[in-house]
Amino acid sequence: IIEVEKVNRIVRQIRDDYGEDCDFVKQFDILIQSYSEDKVISEEGVQVCNGIFDDRIGKLWGINKIIAENPEILEVPIKTPLFVTGNIRTGSTYMHRLLSLD
Repeated sequence: IIEVEKVNRIVRQIRDDYGEDCDFVKQFDILIQSYSEDKVISEEGVQVCNGIFDDRIGKLWGINKIIAENPEILEVPIKTPLFVTGNIRTGSTYMHRLLSLD
């Protein structure tokens, strides 16, 4: 079973912490609606959905922890953002790690 109540509880907590305008929350509103309306999800699909949710929430909490521990991060100007994308096994993770050293 997709953990809709868990998703709802965490999204409410995010709203309390970051306000209604948090872009992250808006995406989960769509997810919750989809979870509630879709009655034909396989067991594998349920596992994938729950895993994706847990992963995204974990990343959000991780980012916020880093910002709380290092608030000066928000003061660093981003002059020219660089986006690295790539297919599986093409070296994009290596490129991300290499660029993070700068």
